[in-house]
Amino acid sequence: VGDCVGANVAFAVSVVDDCDPNPVVTCSHASGSFFPVGITTVTVTATDNTGKISVKTFTVTVVASDTQPPAITCPANITLNTDPGTCGAVAVFAATATDNCSGVAVSYSHAPGSVFPKGATVVTATATDASGNKSTCTFSVTVNDAEAPSLTVPAPIVVSTAPGKCDAVVNFSVTASDNCPGVTVASNPPSGSIFPKGTTLVTSVATDASGNTTTVSFTVTVKDAEAPTITSQAANQTVECDGSGNTAALNAWLAGNAGATATDNCDPVIWSHNFNALSDACGATGSATVTFTATDSAGNSSSTTATFTIVDTTAPSISAAASNQTVECDGAGNTAALNAWLASNGGAVAGDTCGKVTWSNNFTALSDLCG
Repeated sequence: VGDCVGANVAFAVSVVDDCDPNPVVTCSHASGSFFPVGITTVTVTATDNTGKISVKTFTVTVVASDTQPPAITCPANITLNTDPGTCGAVAVFAATATDNCSGVAVSYSHAPGSVFPKGATVVTATATDASGNKSTCTFSVTVNDAEAPSLTVPAPIVVSTAPGKCDAVVNFSVTASDNCPGVTVASNPPSGSIFPKGTTLVTSVATDASGNTTTVSFTVTVKDAEAPTITSQAANQTVECDGSGNTAALNAWLAGNAGATATDNCDPVIWSHNFNALSDACGATGSATVTFTATDSAGNSSSTTATFTIVDTTAPSISAAASNQTVECDGAGNTAALNAWLASNGGAVAGDTCGKVTWSNNFTALSDLCG
């Protein structure tokens, strides 16, 4: 039995000869010399004093006796990021081993070049020599997820206000994916919230199990498309002519929107009208049909129509009554005097608040047809 290389082996050879008590003996391998591991044939030659020769052989077998384990060295702990789009990473490594004998082999609990999952994995390396002696060492392969999630948000959202309200409930969908399980999504404001009129910025954040985040924003615009509601219709108004266009009454009627009222889902309304002029340009009597329009800040509008009318129901006032006139007969019917008296309305005087007075009379003929 020797080490993994061989051993020095001593042996003895005995020779007996009938004639020569001391024959010459030679060996191909001397006793006590080094024999390698394995089987070695030794040739022994004996020669006596008569020259006779005898040759014999035997074998020397050296069996290796290696009890010394190999020396193994593991690589330093390895830290990797996940490969793109996967939740693991390929790790390449190698341990080194030496032994007092040749033929040492290294094996691993996890093969070099294999995919390691996210997290820490302990790898055991084992060195085994030809005699079956073993040594082990361990190291860790840590795979970190440094890849941010992928986040998809809607295109800008545009909706109208809910009926009777100045806002709207808006639902939307935000989706996320990641190379590793466990991604969550949060939006502010969240889907299903009440969004006010105008434009609101929604910020969505996707967070994976390793704390990597992706942030994307989009807008939600709520438009007011609801017209104001006319709660009281404009009312017609009729006034007695005051001779100056009834300006005060007309202006008050216009300023009060003819009594019309309106409400809106969002804003106080702004009133306008299309009044231009009365139908009688002289400003005495006449009418105007006016459309009153209530408009909100979004430009939505509703209208109502009414008529302002100036009437004259008051008779002229006689300030001087007609006077009798007596003339001397001229034999021709006193036509000139009569016509002058009629033309002067018998001297009567009258006035009217609303306009010019037109005179008429009921003269037909004198009582004496003879003239």
